[in-house]
Amino acid sequence: NPAPTPTDSKGLTPAVKVDAGTGYSVNETVQSGYSVIGASCTGAAANGTWNGAAVTGMQIAANNVVRCTFVNAVKKGHITVHKVTNPAGDTTAFSVTASGSGVITGAATRTVSTTSDAVYEVTYGTYGVTETAVDGWSQTGNTCTGVVVNDANPNPSCTITNTKLAKLRIV
Repeated sequence: NPAPTPTDSKGLTPAVKVDAGTGYSVNETVQSGYSVIGASCTGAAANGTWNGAAVTGMQIAANNVVRCTFVNAVKKGHITVHKVTNPAGDTTAFSVTASGSGVITGAATRTVSTTSDAVYEVTYGTYGVTETAVDGWSQTGNTCTGVVVNDANPNPSCTITNTKLAKLRIV
């Protein structure tokens, strides 16, 4: 097999000349944040079989012109935002907004409560979730800063905690 040949800015690899023979394979080094979802080759005496990030078992005859295509998809994960309140179980709804280095599917601003999490579908990256202040409440905790979504942690969770402020009644 010839030495690895990188693709250009259009995703194309220059032609590589090989001798006729069997057992050839073509593989792709998958970039971070992507996965190979398909691959195929045409034009060979035997086009081989897709096996993960490679097409293996190709048979090349003299004068074959083989074209291989790899299909990649952006990896996605989910960030789940939980709400904790003090007193526990209060069902007040809070508005939260996610932002970060990747792409958020759907609206960045959502509603979260102790009975309903906010779930964001996102591409791999680093994110934060902030909360709009609600009268009568104080945010007392937020683990939703610097949330990393990657192969090691594709579906992280975080929690925003709020404490209900005491009301002063003067009689």
